[in-house]
Amino acid sequence: MRPRINPGLRWGVPAGLAVLAILGLLAAGSRHVVVRTASADVPNQFPMPALRPGRQACEGPLTSHGPARSVGFWGAAASPLAQLTVTVRDATTHAIVASGSLAARSAETEWVAHLRRQVPGGLPLEICVADEAGTFSLAGSLGGAPGVVATGTAPRNALFSLATLDAGNHSLLSALPTAFARASLWRPSWVGSWTFWVLTAVVLATFGLGVVAVVNAADEDEPPPPPGPDGPGPADPSPDERSESREDRAQTVS
Repeated sequence: MRPRINPGLRWGVPAGLAVLAILGLLAAGSRHVVVRTASADVPNQFPMPALRPGRQACEGPLTSHGPARSVGFWGAAASPLAQLTVTVRDATTHAIVASGSLAARSAETEWVAHLRRQVPGGLPLEICVADEAGTFSLAGSLGGAPGVVATGTAPRNALFSLATLDAGNHSLLSALPTAFARASLWRPSWVGSWTFWVLTAVVLATFGLGVVAVVNAADEDEPPPPPGPDGPGPADPSPDERSESREDRAQTVS
């Protein structure tokens, strides 16, 4: 007969595993991440004609929702190496707000220029990518955010992929309100950002349901308790068994 499982262990083990899983999710969500504070909403669908030394392409206005410490854009060097300078201007006054530089190679990816000074949020910005040495081809498409225009690019009306970035004290958890608010933009009319919070609560509740399911499964698999002092004893032998036992006993011969 299998031993009975201690009730404390029956609940404690699955509950402890669920708590560890939730703590693991919280630890992963607390890691620092880079947040986009503004974007031209332009996919990198095709490469544009390469910029050559002394030429630049500009795009704006973009309004950052928060401080930005870097600028990201897509493209690839058309030479082994290209030296680029990124300049951020106030789109209203055209005053330089910040700038940064980077070296890009011949790999199609997102290149990030770290700015020498933080760009405050709330300003309409114009961002320029200038080629200093080598050649560089920006990537973009013909669609993008309303009101955003580009100069120095071809074909006409083409925009290049561009975003302002912030690598400050942001985590996946702190970015959830922004992510849910943006996700609620592409939705039916009755769906809001609250819907995603409810779905998050439902996902967390499944951990508790999993604990209950495991405990119920353990209860169903639990062996029946042994009979107590007043419980039923061994079953009485049937009449056939009694007769067989009498026949097996030694008979007295008179």
